Amino acid sequence: MLEDGGVLMTWRLDVPPEQIADEAVHAKRIHDHAVRFLDYEGPVQKNTGQVKRVDEGTCKWISKKTDVLAFLLDGRGLKGQFELKHNSGTDWLFCTS
Repeated sequence: MLEDGGVLMTWRLDVPPEQIADEAVHAKRIHDHAVRFLDYEGPVQKNTGQVKRVDEGTCKWISKKTDVLAFLLDGRGLKGQFELKHNSGTDWLFCTS
């Protein structure tokens, strides 16, 4: 989740953040969330799954283009410059810059 203008832009990654290395990771864009969900942990819609926070920190936007989002993360686990690159539909790639 990345905060932008009072909403949380949200992606589902194929691997947990602690397993992200130098290779791009598939990310599926899901609907924006209200900021109140930034620290939510617990069941999701009709108990179809669970949400567990695995990292937290700050995000500073570098650029926000239609197909490429660039940002700096300073989290407990993820630190540095990253990009989300749009492939098609809801498919994106999360990668280091």
